[in-house]
Amino acid sequence: MQLRIALVLLLSVATHAANSTCFPLGGAKFSGSKPSMDRNDWWCGNDRMYGFLGFSYPMEEGCGSSTSYDHISKDMQRMKKDYGATFVRTYLTTCRDVSVYKNLVKAGRDNNMGVIPMLFWDFGPNDKLMKQAENALLAVFQDAEVGKFAPYVIHSVAFGDELGEEGQYWMKPFNDLKAKLAKYGVPLTISDDWDRGEYKSGNSLSNWGKQVRDAVALTHVHIQGYYHPGAVPNARAHFNYLKGQVNFMKNNNIKRPYIISQTLWTSGKGGHAFRGNVDNMDNFSAFWNDMQNNCQYFKQEKVSYFFHAWSDGGEAPLGLLKNNGQAKISFRPQRC
Repeated sequence: MQLRIALVLLLSVATHAANSTCFPLGGAKFSGSKPSMDRNDWWCGNDRMYGFLGFSYPMEEGCGSSTSYDHISKDMQRMKKDYGATFVRTYLTTCRDVSVYKNLVKAGRDNNMGVIPMLFWDFGPNDKLMKQAENALLAVFQDAEVGKFAPYVIHSVAFGDELGEEGQYWMKPFNDLKAKLAKYGVPLTISDDWDRGEYKSGNSLSNWGKQVRDAVALTHVHIQGYYHPGAVPNARAHFNYLKGQVNFMKNNNIKRPYIISQTLWTSGKGGHAFRGNVDNMDNFSAFWNDMQNNCQYFKQEKVSYFFHAWSDGGEAPLGLLKNNGQAKISFRPQRC
């Protein structure tokens, strides 16, 4: 009996040690050279992927100063220091040049943060832009300077934005890119709402939804009750909606980890706001307070989330930061 207990304790300690040295939610850090461990051992597993991960980072201005290493790294430093971010998720990246991915990889490495790039081409079929975006992303893995680091900085890749609105044209190029990224061990998924009529039929997945579920390697889900005023009359009703979406994913065997890549509320009128009397700071604060005060739920369900978005400079009035760089609310989720 004592031997059995000792073995259990030893396994427990070994498991804890393995988990505690993973990246970026454990103790693993870059030390100037490529990590010596296998990529699968480097990244934290699903058991660690819960709660706040970081911010959606709009990159909608094309190539320029906003996609420079200095700009990205400075923002990452603040995300990490002030808010405890461990990941950044790019949003609508319109710079389709390898330089943006090099800068993201270097900044992620230097700040010990994981990066989830969104491969964006257009809102609808655009073979030319899709190929440009794909070539730019793939080139970073072959880059002489940062290629060896890329699989250890890039956690996964999101293919397009809300493809449920765009038909089914994208499945073949998705599978083609998935095979190319597999050479580097990088998983591919889409970033979308699973409550779309295209994906579901009642409380089950539609045939197309099942095809998408089977094609993706993990789940980047948009849970956006703001756009469902009938079910979510105000921000205080959102968390129950979120729980319902998580239950739907669980009941339909949608692949883990569950990363809420996009969830949001507006802090005022204009921009993306359209609901009127709930577009205000009261609802914005209530929404994000619920998100940061429910760590135990996220831990129990193994669900993580991104704050959409980093600043109003890209996605007004959804950002944590005003255009002048000041935070609208106190936001510092504690890891439980």
